[in-house]
Amino acid sequence: MENTTHLGLPYILPSQAQKHVTHNEALRMLDALVQLGVLDRDLSVPPSDPDEGDRHIVAPGGSGTWSGRDGQIAAFQDGAWAFLAPRTGWLAWVADEARLIVFDGAQWAAASAETTDPTMLGVNATPDAANRLTVASAGTLLTHEGGDHRLTINKADTDDTASIVFQTGYDGRAEIGLAGDDAFHVKVSADGATFRTAIVIDETSGAASLPATPCGMVNLLINGDFSINQRGFAGGALAAGIYGHDRWKAGSGGCDVSVSGGTVSHASGPLTQIVESPGLANTVVTLSVEDLSGGDLAVEIGGETGVITAGAGRRKVTLTLPSGATGHVAVTLAPVSAAVTYRRVQLNEGREALAFERRHASQEILMCQRYFTANVGALVALQKQRETDRARSVNIWFQTQMRASPIVALGGINAGGHDGINVLNIFPGGFRATSSGAGTDASQPYFTSFTAEAEL
Repeated sequence: MENTTHLGLPYILPSQAQKHVTHNEALRMLDALVQLGVLDRDLSVPPSDPDEGDRHIVAPGGSGTWSGRDGQIAAFQDGAWAFLAPRTGWLAWVADEARLIVFDGAQWAAASAETTDPTMLGVNATPDAANRLTVASAGTLLTHEGGDHRLTINKADTDDTASIVFQTGYDGRAEIGLAGDDAFHVKVSADGATFRTAIVIDETSGAASLPATPCGMVNLLINGDFSINQRGFAGGALAAGIYGHDRWKAGSGGCDVSVSGGTVSHASGPLTQIVESPGLANTVVTLSVEDLSGGDLAVEIGGETGVITAGAGRRKVTLTLPSGATGHVAVTLAPVSAAVTYRRVQLNEGREALAFERRHASQEILMCQRYFTANVGALVALQKQRETDRARSVNIWFQTQMRASPIVALGGINAGGHDGINVLNIFPGGFRATSSGAGTDASQPYFTSFTAEAEL
């Protein structure tokens, strides 16, 4: 062997004449290679007036004295160019680029973080296992390389998170991205612990929702806060199919429920509301309640089932309704095991539990009166149409158009000597009450209450 393995330095051979020549050649090579730093790597023609010891990496297309030396180290020594062929793993500092490069066996390339530490990188900061790339700087620039530039954040599964978090003093204040599903979320936090969703953009439809900002008529349920109670239900057991608070009735087997101060105490059994033709086939919907305690709450919507787990704040379950959910949709709530309490029931489209929609009381009762209306305590007297008439009648108009012609029942009837009071001409907007003509001319029949029911 006449040369060393890695640097190719010449050995002084036994009985060699002029040993100093070989020794000096090896020294020159060491001088060129050890602590290797080159002036540049973009010249293909030798400089016209090099200084002793100058080193370059020959650029592709070398010519003149550098012809055929592409990628090699050209060192100007003793007034002539000497060339050293790089080997895999050699490092060189390029002065005019202020960059460390490495020879990978085929070409020179920038020495990446993986060259020195394959697991993490800190730029003016210390990385750790959770933050393997850490940069402390007034700014970070990611620029194009002649065209487009895209930053990609990838997650493993749908229920994982791929997001950007904005912090103050290392406490989170805002987050954007895919947070636990494939919809795009914008969240904010006042304390870094509890994040509230401000905007959600559905990945399928592109529809945007504002969960924390009430946007009128988002709640598909009526009387979700149980504030309307036209039947005067005092709470307790309800037989199957019997209504308590407006729009809510007992499901199969009956239920036990009461309401105080807006809080529903649901002891047992299913409580149901039928939503009139909401058009929810193949639609993602979310049912939510507030401050569910005592246990979990089973939910069934259009035949799809889920469970809301107990906890403070708005609690939800999200379901995708079947293609057959084209007509009226039944929404049923039932305690999973023990009695539960909750407030403000809401059903909205989308996978987020939107802020509870607070409709004005005057609007909410009109929505309830589409299905049931009651007039109690107001004396309604029947009047003669002509002076000579014995028969009397009155037209009753409902506060709002009902869903269909209702079933009408009168209460507190005083026939006033007449044969009775009959309800005629019932239609969604009202009805007509009449008496027979058998009473005296001075008598006046009346009633003091009525109900009209057109529930689904």
